[in-house]
Amino acid sequence: MLKYLKVFLVLCLVCSSFQRLFAQTELKYTLPELRQLLKSSKTTADRINYQIRISNFYTFNKLYSRKNIDSAVYFAHAALQESAREPAGIWYGRSQLAMAKAKLVTNEIPFILNQIKARRNDIKIQLLIEVGTYYLYKPKEARKDLDSALLLLNQAIKLSKSASLPNLGHLAELYISDVYQERGENIRAKIAFATLIEKCSKAGDFKTAAAANSRWGDHQPLTQEKINYYQSASRLYKQIGDTQAYIGMEKAIADVQLNMGMLKEAERGLISVIQQYQALGYKNLQYTYDLLSVVNRLQGNLKESLFNTILAIKYMEITESDVSKGYFLSNLGSAYAELGNTAASVKAYQQSLEAMQYQNSEARATSLKMLSDGLIREGHIREVLSLTNIYAADSKTPLARVIFATIRGNAYKSLKKYNLAEKYYLQMIYWESKMQSNLFHSAESFYTIAQFYAMRKDFAKSNYYYNKVLALPKGVMPLSSIRNIYYNLYQADSAQNNLQSAIENYKNYKRINDSLVNARSNRDMQELLIQYQANQKEQDNELLRKESILQNNRLQRAEWLARVTVVGLFALLVIVGLSLYGYRNRRKANFLLISHQQEIEIKNNSLQNLIDKQAKLLLEKEWLIKEIHHRIKNNLQVITSLLNAQSNYLQNDAALAAIKDSQNRIQSISLIHQKLFQSDSVALINIHSYIVELMKFLCDTFHVNQRIQFEFNVPEIELDIIQAMPLGLIINEAITNIIKYAFPNHTKGKVIISFDDLENGFYLFSIADNGVGLPANSTTNTSTLGLTLIKGLGNQLGGEIEIKSDQGLKISLKFPALEKEA
Repeated sequence: MLKYLKVFLVLCLVCSSFQRLFAQTELKYTLPELRQLLKSSKTTADRINYQIRISNFYTFNKLYSRKNIDSAVYFAHAALQESAREPAGIWYGRSQLAMAKAKLVTNEIPFILNQIKARRNDIKIQLLIEVGTYYLYKPKEARKDLDSALLLLNQAIKLSKSASLPNLGHLAELYISDVYQERGENIRAKIAFATLIEKCSKAGDFKTAAAANSRWGDHQPLTQEKINYYQSASRLYKQIGDTQAYIGMEKAIADVQLNMGMLKEAERGLISVIQQYQALGYKNLQYTYDLLSVVNRLQGNLKESLFNTILAIKYMEITESDVSKGYFLSNLGSAYAELGNTAASVKAYQQSLEAMQYQNSEARATSLKMLSDGLIREGHIREVLSLTNIYAADSKTPLARVIFATIRGNAYKSLKKYNLAEKYYLQMIYWESKMQSNLFHSAESFYTIAQFYAMRKDFAKSNYYYNKVLALPKGVMPLSSIRNIYYNLYQADSAQNNLQSAIENYKNYKRINDSLVNARSNRDMQELLIQYQANQKEQDNELLRKESILQNNRLQRAEWLARVTVVGLFALLVIVGLSLYGYRNRRKANFLLISHQQEIEIKNNSLQNLIDKQAKLLLEKEWLIKEIHHRIKNNLQVITSLLNAQSNYLQNDAALAAIKDSQNRIQSISLIHQKLFQSDSVALINIHSYIVELMKFLCDTFHVNQRIQFEFNVPEIELDIIQAMPLGLIINEAITNIIKYAFPNHTKGKVIISFDDLENGFYLFSIADNGVGLPANSTTNTSTLGLTLIKGLGNQLGGEIEIKSDQGLKISLKFPALEKEA
């Protein structure tokens, strides 16, 4: 059985194009070999190299799973640690790229963008390209994804110019050309690719020129033009000595030839690719053997096909490269199906579907199609329909719709619900016509629906679709299917008494059948001729029996047509009436919708005006409060000036000291209003800057100079004016007392001012000096004006004052923080 094998081929062709372009799939070493090479590495460079290759192996050669991605990240991290001694070195940069590739699988874009701060410009450019291509080839990408890709790739080009790295700039230009193609700007993309190929060739950047030829070839339909672009890329890779890329392009050419039905050319090409890989000591041959098995199966060499399929799985297991496990198991299932082993094929298809749980929806749909064929043969039709409903939910592409329509058609055909089966087969044909490259899909779809009509003995339709299959290029369908077509055409001609055509179709059937089964006796021909004659006699008898029935049916049909015509006219009138009624209702609804929209616009405008007025009032309020602070500050300055003038007329030292203390207290308040006027806030004070400025003022007032050293442990905390003003007065009293009395005879000293934000919603403020402290006969309950003010202001803050005199004086105030408004 080969139905929908070609779908896998097209999907593989698309996947292989990305592998060639990125050149990230490990082909030479197996995973056990890489681990052994890492273990036996003698130099740091070798260890980093193999850590990077193992990381990339887990990223690109292994099935997507959390365990495999974690392994990729682990080895990339190990490479980063090994190379971290030289962050500007090439190995550190390559380690960053390996980590980025692993993180892209899990969509960790912020992490990768942070890595763009790398020291090396070439690594920065490659990281920009990596993220850009992530957005470019993102499944179901939106316009914004393509815009992101274009932005990042243009950044890469700009950096490549400033860093004089033109080849990396050319690579970014290649992907920008792909952006145009993804946007549907086909002409612009064609011009961009052609311009880039010419530009790279002139600049001697033949590697990017080859990649551009390859990528533009990927966008071409399955024609000779596609092969021409691949051949141009192959020649350029060979010219620059990139052997791996050259062999990869030769494999891609064989892949295209396979998909175009050029089976002999494809077989020669794939055998040559295997020989070249083996000569280089490459171990990952599973992808090539898998394609070769498909060629063998299409040629009818079922034994060779099964042998090469098993070889592909063997190499996959040896190398531990299981990223394509689902495809290989699917081909194994197809080989078993062709040999008639349904149970083994179903098991292989189930394993294939399980392995494809992280693949795209089209790949899963294709695997499900192959599994469904086996389940239907085993009679599990309801299970097939149930699985189809589950998987079809997220499959909206034309290819997926073709597949699910085919599955449903086959299931309903097996249930003998022929009307439903025909409905889904016609859906299959419709969606097949919507696909861009539909050579093989069309062949399978035409064959499937032709088989259905042949079973229903609708020979006109079955012959129509059979002939459409035969009109396609040779090699598009497996020989076993072509053999079946000729046999069914022979039966159709026999049923219609087309003896000459029947004999010709039988000869074609016999020729192909003999080539498939080696040799058979001529008895088959005689048996088929006898069968034809028996069928002819049966048809003659059937005609005689039906002749009498047809006469009655004609009369009944005439009566039925008359009734149908009357009913049809009535139904037409009803439809016209309902259409007019619906039109009037829609028109009325449109009028209501317009009026509602106008009403909403009026309310929105009114609300916006109200918001603007509120904002204006708030702004005016803020300026008014600032003006109040400014005027209070000015008034306090006037009071200070009056006190200063009064002191000029006093001779009493006590009175002068009292006036000086009052001026300092007023200045501590005035400073608060000054800061509020100058800041954006109208109610909050930065306590750090306030305390520092107040201390500078007091030091200047008392001419402290450098004899007293001040240490500030005050964080940048915003304090409400309600608490800042009492605190400022407390600081004024405490510092004034320290400057006057703590260090007699102008001795040197130190003052520590601390302010802590406690976790329990309290602030702790303290001033400590290393001076003489309180007199021996004095207590903390002494009723001096300064201490009285400090205690009173502390109570105003709702706090607790603690005064200690031990090798100096320490005043501590613990008070609650005000709750901030939301």
